Amino acid sequence: MHGGNLSFFPYAPDTGLCPAPAYDMLPMRYAPLPGGEVTTPAFPLNLPTPPQPRGLVPGMSGEPLFWSCAAADARLSAPFRAICRKNEERLQEIAGEI
Repeated sequence: MHGGNLSFFPYAPDTGLCPAPAYDMLPMRYAPLPGGEVTTPAFPLNLPTPPQPRGLVPGMSGEPLFWSCAAADARLSAPFRAICRKNEERLQEIAGEI
């Protein structure tokens, strides 16, 4: 989170402000850097250590579906859709190992 994606609505009775709903939600790993450079860093995932429940493993709940939908979205560039496919495949691979 940074000041660019945090905002408030004016006036809540107790504080004078109330948080606005979330927006600007995206996988920040691929966000452009402050100078505008676009990088494609690795998508590292590690297997959980026992007895960590599968549902608590980052990326194991809704993330495979997110990457699958992104990989099929024609609004994204072909190179980025390929990255999305690789991320989905990696999550599926790890899910099979748990």
